[in-house]
This record gives sequence, C-alpha cells and structure tokens, in this order.
Amino acid sequence: MKKAIYPGTFDPITNGHLDIIKRACKMFDKIVVAVANNKAKKSMFDLETRVKMVKKATETMKNIEVKEFNSLLVEFAKKENSKIIIRGLRAVSDFEYELQMSYANQTLDNEIDTIYLMPTLNNAFISSSIVRNILSYNGDISHLIPKEIENYLKDNGLKYLVKNGKGCNGELKIVEKIVEEIKEVKVQKNSIIYDRIIRSGEEIKSSEDLIFLKRINSGAKIVGSGNILILDENEGFVVCRGNFLVVRKNKKGTIIFKEENIGEVEEITFFGENVQKVIK
Repeated sequence: MKKAIYPGTFDPITNGHLDIIKRACKMFDKIVVAVANNKAKKSMFDLETRVKMVKKATETMKNIEVKEFNSLLVEFAKKENSKIIIRGLRAVSDFEYELQMSYANQTLDNEIDTIYLMPTLNNAFISSSIVRNILSYNGDISHLIPKEIENYLKDNGLKYLVKNGKGCNGELKIVEKIVEEIKEVKVQKNSIIYDRIIRSGEEIKSSEDLIFLKRINSGAKIVGSGNILILDENEGFVVCRGNFLVVRKNKKGTIIFKEENIGEVEEITFFGENVQKVIK
C-alpha cells in the first residue's frame, strides 16, 4: 500500500490545503494528514480544534487519516511506515524553504522523499496566515476555507475573532464550562467573540450574543440584545437585554440587565431567567 504523509499546522485548514489533499489521494492509497503541535508557533486555534477542523473538511474522503504529532516529522513518518512526504508549493519563496527542509529530513533519514504539488490557480494565493489575518478583522473568509469548516466555526461560536488574531485557545473551554453550568441557556451559533481589550470610547451594539475574552475598559459602552459573557474585568457600561449575563469581575463598571441596574457583582456571577448563581 502506497502511503504518504501531508504535514502542517493547518491553522486553519484552507481550500489550498484541501486542493493538495484531493490530488494526493489520486496518487496514493492512503494519505495521513499530520497536524503539527508546534509549540514555537503561536497558533490561532489550539491543536484539538485544528484536528477537528481537518477531520471535518476531509470526512467524505475514504483514504484519509488525520493524526496529530509533536515529534520530528521523519520520526512520525517512520512510525507510520511511510517514506513519502507531500508538500504544497505556491511560489518560488516556498520552494527555497521546502528545499532546505527536505535536505534536513534526508540527513535524518536518507530514505525519505518529498513530493511537491502546486495548488490550482484559483487556490494559489491562499494561505492560513491570510485567512487568520482576514478573520482577525472580521472579514469574509468563506471563499478561502472549506464550507464544512465555516459551518464548524459557526457552530462553535468562532466565526468572528475580532482584531487580535491570537484566537481563543483554552478560553473557549471556559465559555463551554459556563454554559454547561446553566442548562437553560445555550450560546447562539453566531456569537461574536472579542479577543482583545475593549478600549475607552469604544461603543459596541449587537443583536447577536457577545463574548468578551479580555478586559472592558472604563468609558467603553456595550449594548447587546442577546446574551453577554464577560470573562475578564469590566470597568465599562454594559447593557444586556438577553436572557443571561455572565460577569467575571466588575470593577466599578455599570451593568444594566433587562433595564435594571444590578449594581456590583461578585466574581463569576450568572444572571438569567430563574438563575442567579455564584461560583467560588
């Protein structure tokens, strides 16, 4: 059985990646898409999320297997009993880097070969960094990523990561934990996640659910018709007209919940319909 390894960080997987995977499938009996746990890179999405997205994008392909790895690529290839590595090339600059990596891999295992595939012209400009950059500014990435991934991002409240680009990483697990604590409430699919400090003078109005991962400064104003989660300190003016509100720390901020001033709140306080709970 001819087996090849297609490694990458896939942060996130793009139409360019999928292009290479589909064409490699025609050449080999099995392709192992190897998602790297590269600690030197600050990924927007954590390893678990990246693996899930790759699996989602390739779930209809029968000869694909998705695995994570945190070792040297040649060691992973040896473990998988494969001597062939697939890499994508978009430009001459890619080739210079890939050539160096290929030579480095061969010094570690002289039986390793690398096959380079160019994406189709429509996908030649796409890279994960371009997708992350557009995503961090709340831009449209639907034409750059597999449809299955866009749906996955929506379903996990990750469609919008605003003006930071570092992503949620473990913070999303905090959101999930909080939502689990309140069984009556579910965060909507189109939640907008702000992974940056909301500065003085900013005004945010939305009908969607809002999730703030970083501090809301004094002088900022948040008005939401949906549910609001504030997972850091709040010093601003917050109006929540949704069914529930989560505040981690309120430091002299003003909070109006369903037209009523609720005053100071304790650390991690839930307010909702028939719910008022403090977690120590």
